[in-house]
Amino acid sequence: MRGIGLLLAVALLQIASGQEQPYVLGAGDAVSVQVMNVDEFTGKTARIDDSGSIILPMIGRLQAAGLTVAELTTAITGKLTTYVVKPDVAVAIVERRMQPVTVSGAVKTPGVLNVPPGKTLFEVLAMAGGILPDAGYRVRLTRRVSNGEIPVAGAHPDGSGQYSVADISLKGLEEGSSAENIPVMSNDFLSVPRAELIYVIGDVKRTGAFALAEGQTVSVLQAVAMAEGTLKTAAPSKASIKRVAGEDKRVNIPVDLDKIMKEKAPDIKMQAKDILVVPGSAASQGALEKTISTILAIGTGTVIRLY
Repeated sequence: MRGIGLLLAVALLQIASGQEQPYVLGAGDAVSVQVMNVDEFTGKTARIDDSGSIILPMIGRLQAAGLTVAELTTAITGKLTTYVVKPDVAVAIVERRMQPVTVSGAVKTPGVLNVPPGKTLFEVLAMAGGILPDAGYRVRLTRRVSNGEIPVAGAHPDGSGQYSVADISLKGLEEGSSAENIPVMSNDFLSVPRAELIYVIGDVKRTGAFALAEGQTVSVLQAVAMAEGTLKTAAPSKASIKRVAGEDKRVNIPVDLDKIMKEKAPDIKMQAKDILVVPGSAASQGALEKTISTILAIGTGTVIRLY
């Protein structure tokens, strides 16, 4: 995919120019915490547990997941001021764990991936083989609240209050949007929904399946425009729509494109999974019927995404 190459190039440029984002701590990471002249912290190592916390002398349980090393240092310093005058705190990462991240939906190889720390959303989608042609226009990221809130606009807690959820534009990721291409964290769940499709086949310039944006509706004339118009050999007055009418059943809806284009008949709104058929010469009718049968059986054709 062109987007994968573009974003990887952007990522490499960011790293080379020192723009790489600070590492965000998560469950499974181990840190050393040293406090000058405080024996309780001599050689002290703590591992972040599944709740996102570490347990330290004098302080007790402290939230660490979702923080950078600098932020955790500040938090520890603040807690210790009750017991130590001007505490001199040094925090360092001593072990980074591979992070399990689940990717589901319209990707080539969905499943649980073991992801190195610091990988971004787009890099994880690439690790899952990339998005499929019939993917929708967003990816939904679900993250445990213990790992911190998702740092993108529109992120919100789910109904349980245990997870943070955000819908992120796939277009933004493909174009190298650094604001939304955030690092993943342990136990993140990425879901790429499949798009609703309509099909336009027959004597048109661009046959295939067209991916609709969420909530988008199109009319017959708009569908023909997506297909870049009809060919000279087309018989637009004999067009039709094959529409789902129950499980494994479709109805045939006659469509006179000539009358619609001349405003002598109303433009018809298409529905998801509709197949607009624009017939042509009798010689191509056999191939057309075969294409319809294949779509009805398994769904096929080149999926065209319209950003």
